[in-house]
Amino acid sequence: MSRDSFDSIILAGGRSSRFGDDKCAFEIDNRTMLERVLDALEDPVVVSDRQRKISKGRLILDRELRGPVRAIAQALPLLKANRVFITGCDFPFLKPEIPWRLCTRPEKIALVLSCGKPQPLMACYELSLLSETLGMVASLQELITVSPSIYLLGYRELEMLDPTFLSLVNVNSIKDLFRPKVREFWHTRIYSNTENFIVL
Repeated sequence: MSRDSFDSIILAGGRSSRFGDDKCAFEIDNRTMLERVLDALEDPVVVSDRQRKISKGRLILDRELRGPVRAIAQALPLLKANRVFITGCDFPFLKPEIPWRLCTRPEKIALVLSCGKPQPLMACYELSLLSETLGMVASLQELITVSPSIYLLGYRELEMLDPTFLSLVNVNSIKDLFRPKVREFWHTRIYSNTENFIVL
């Protein structure tokens, strides 16, 4: 399987307490947020706490709502590629170029920044890292801290893939759809467990 091949997981559960309704079913320009994310990915595994109509991919029910780590663990048996892009239905403006670029990287995790912090739900992971580590961590942020290598997609690199930067819009409340995105500059970086290299 080539490095360009990757699987994907969309997390479509949660209580949407800040949103006030089922945000995955919320429509933007006559398409639900989940449908918009589905359109950006090839054949995703959708993990949800309820039945959902999806146009492609496979649906896994996770009615216990034990968090992203447990939801992802349920999807792992369905994955075949060496890399897996993980996101949520709350990134409705995702451009397909972003997961493609992240998943061509050889590092264990490749991700972007959102509001100055690593965004674990806009990231590509090595499948073996997930299989070996998910059972030992409580969160995806913790997984990032124990990864042997991380690629951080830089501002300029992201700008070439998505000049609008809308892919980074994380919709947790209705207000997020209207709030202007603050553009912070950051360099592309490769982190290892011993060194930090700035490459762009």
